[in-house]
Amino acid sequence: MRLNLRHLWAMSAISASVAVSAQSITTSPAIITEDSKDIVITFHSDGGNRGLVGASASTGIYAHTGVITNLSDGQWKNAPTWGTNTEKYKLTYTGPFTWEMRIPDLREYYNITASNENIEKLAFVFRNSDGSSECKTGCGGDIFVQVFPKNFPASKEAVYPAAHPRWERKSMPMVL
Repeated sequence: MRLNLRHLWAMSAISASVAVSAQSITTSPAIITEDSKDIVITFHSDGGNRGLVGASASTGIYAHTGVITNLSDGQWKNAPTWGTNTEKYKLTYTGPFTWEMRIPDLREYYNITASNENIEKLAFVFRNSDGSSECKTGCGGDIFVQVFPKNFPASKEAVYPAAHPRWERKSMPMVL
C-alpha cells in the first residue's frame, strides 16, 4: 500500500485531535525543572480514561503521586500509600471538570534529599476519596510529567494528553 502526502497529513490531523481530546493535566509553568517553584497541576476529569468525569465540587479528589528519579530504575518513588487522604494530596475544585494541586517545591514535596538524586518525571493517578474510581491516561496508564534539569528554559503552560505532552508530539519528525 502506497501512502501519499495527503494521507500522511490526514493521519497526523486525526492523531492530533485524539491527543487533544485525551488531555489529562496541564501544568504551570509549562516546562517543569528540578528548581521550579510554585508548580500548579491542573487535573481535567474529562480527559484521560474519564474515570472521574462525574465528580462534583463536593467530591474529594486526591492525587496518588510520586517521582521517577535517576536512582529509581523507572519505578515510582516516594508515593503515599494508596488511599492516603491528607491535605497534601487533596485537589481543589476550580470549575467544571477541573481540579488543582500546588507543589511549592519539588524536592521538598517528594522528600528528595540526596544531592546526587535527580527528579526525571512526576507520576500521577487521580482518585476519589475511597479509591473506588480513578483517572489515568486514555489507555489506562499512569500519567507522567517530564521534569527537566535545573535552569532549563521554561514557558507558561503545557498540556499533557495521555502520557505525552502536546509540545513533545509536535516536535516529532515526520518520516516520508
